[in-house]
Amino acid sequence: LDSVEKWRKKIIPNNLCFVSRVQGTGGWSAKGCELVFRNSTHISCQCSHMSSSAVLMDISKREHGEVLPLKIITYTTVSASLLALLITFLLLAILRKLRSNLHSIHKNLVVSIFLSELVFLFGINQTENVFTCTVVAILLHYSYMCTFAWMFVEGLHIYRMLTEVRNINHGHMRFYYAIGWGIPAIITSE
Repeated sequence: LDSVEKWRKKIIPNNLCFVSRVQGTGGWSAKGCELVFRNSTHISCQCSHMSSSAVLMDISKREHGEVLPLKIITYTTVSASLLALLITFLLLAILRKLRSNLHSIHKNLVVSIFLSELVFLFGINQTENVFTCTVVAILLHYSYMCTFAWMFVEGLHIYRMLTEVRNINHGHMRFYYAIGWGIPAIITSE
């Protein structure tokens, strides 16, 4: 029975209950809290003091088995997505019949999604060094903001195509570039 209890403690750790630390740099501590009850739908914790508390997810191999399958799935699917985005960009760039502002917007959207996924793929495990982690976080923030901005530009362009009398599908795109790449840079730099 003791070996079963030791095995259970390895599989289901008691430190799922945490309280916020007021002093120092913040964060969470398991000091003074313990797991009382747990099943597939509920977790009950008991703490010896009053403060903010939370049940934090444990993604280590103790709780959910090996993390390796999740890594394999992540790297495989993101790599496949990057390949599909590269093919999409090449098709939009090569085909001459697709030369219009709408397709230029699509190319920029594909580039921003590609950059987002590329930064995610190479930055997902860069958490050891604070500087590298910060750079990855900034690049992810910027590239995701660009993706949302280019989606907005696409919606704005389609709205303008439907409401304006003149053909706006050809001509300068400086305004769109300023929204798609510039505004995210301003937001990210602040």
